[in-house]
Formats: sequence, structure tokens, C-alpha cells
Amino acid sequence: MTQDNYTQFTPVFFADELTSRKEQYLKHWEGQGKDPVHEMAQIAYREVRTKRDAYLRFGPYWWAVKQVLQETGLLPGSMPTDDSLVKSIYSGGDEIDTLILAFVFREYYDANFFQGTREFNTGDEFSYQLLDEDVELELSSA
Repeated sequence: MTQDNYTQFTPVFFADELTSRKEQYLKHWEGQGKDPVHEMAQIAYREVRTKRDAYLRFGPYWWAVKQVLQETGLLPGSMPTDDSLVKSIYSGGDEIDTLILAFVFREYYDANFFQGTREFNTGDEFSYQLLDEDVELELSSA
């Protein structure tokens, strides 16, 4: 498994969406005097808390989203974070880009996948299965 296997859904795949939405999101949150990263992290956290497998909607961006949630103090830092290879590919240049890309993917997921889908064809006929047992166990018992 090399980085070349992960082509579909990467930040490049969603580059146009990232560009158009970043300005919109920053204007919205900063216009209200709020920190966009904190506000978007709160939205992601509320969604993940609703159902133990809600994190699947973020697809391969989940690991980067989880790191942002931990860094903002919304998820316990004691939860092992990640699949570092996937996180290195499916994240933005900074926290805001990562969250925007994850939200764009979430919309794509809702339109193209059955809820609960955890397997993603990421290109070159490579399939990635997302499973975060720590979040599923921790959040389902909260």
C-alpha cells in the first residue's frame, strides 16, 4: 500500500470545493466573531456523538478530523488516533482545510453511499475499510 493508491477523494479531488467554501465558511464564522475551527469542530463532534458510527460519514478524512477534535479538547486525547498513512493523505494544509474537506466528503458520502458504509474505493482498485473501535465504544457508552 503506497500513497499512490489513494487518489479518489483526496484534497486534490475536492480542490474546487475547498476553494469555494473556505472563503464562505471563514466569512460566516469570523463575521460572527467566532473561531471557524472551533465552530466546525463542534459541529463534527455533535454529529459523531449522535450515533456510534456517525464518524463514517467523514470517510478517510475521519482520522484527521479526530485529531482536530482531540486538539480542540472535544475528544479525549487518550483515544489512540489513527491510521497515519491515511491521515497524511486525507487532510488539508491546516485544521480549517481539513474540516472543510471532511464536510465536503460528508455531503458526498450522504449522496453516494448507504449510511453505515465503511469501505471506500480510494482509487486504483484499492479499497480502504474505516474502523475506529475506540470511538465506537467510547461514544456509544457516553
